[in-house]
Amino acid sequence: MYDHVDIKIKCPKCGTILNDFQTKDGPCCYDNIGPLSVFKRGPYGKRDTLIAYDICENCNCWVDVEMPLVPVTNGIVMVSPMNHKIECRSITGD
Repeated sequence: MYDHVDIKIKCPKCGTILNDFQTKDGPCCYDNIGPLSVFKRGPYGKRDTLIAYDICENCNCWVDVEMPLVPVTNGIVMVSPMNHKIECRSITGD
């Protein structure tokens, strides 16, 4: 299972707006997670960041967005609305 990530990001390669991001770093209960969301980490969430991913159907680029997590208390974290890192990788070998 996974969670949906409520963000809109331009594809770094072609500029298409992407908004179908998913992650396994949250509770993995099909929750909607976005900036400022507070949640308990799921079974896969071991980092201090949340990695969300989507595929740009326009240019076949795999887009990862890394969002910092801010500790709140006892395994509860909040998604930071700032300092997101965006990376694009071709899935066709281009």
